[in-house]
Amino acid sequence: MRRRWSYAHGVVAPCPSASWYGGITILLHHWCVRFLGSPDEADDIVQEVFLDAYQALPGFRGDCRLNTWLFTIAKFKVSKLIQERSRRDRHQTLFSTYEFDVGEIADARPTQEEEFIRP
Repeated sequence: MRRRWSYAHGVVAPCPSASWYGGITILLHHWCVRFLGSPDEADDIVQEVFLDAYQALPGFRGDCRLNTWLFTIAKFKVSKLIQERSRRDRHQTLFSTYEFDVGEIADARPTQEEEFIRP
């Protein structure tokens, strides 16, 4: 297979074809869904992966295949999202245990009779 090259950001890199892009997008999406369980979140991650890869293209040395590089970016993005989820869930759980009804507090006050009886 003949490789095409493009010049972007001062870096010569393989120019991916439309079929390669479609294929890697599907693979990344399925991989993200497997870990996140949400197709919508997976779509967001895949978009962020390609955006980050485009912005970091000048730093791509070519030591690994482009697919490997994209999956590494996806791995870090998914890991960060899972950590944020667990932190958010922990925060919500912590504060949900302290929920109370203001009416319960008002009802907990002693009545005048109870105040009178109390020593």
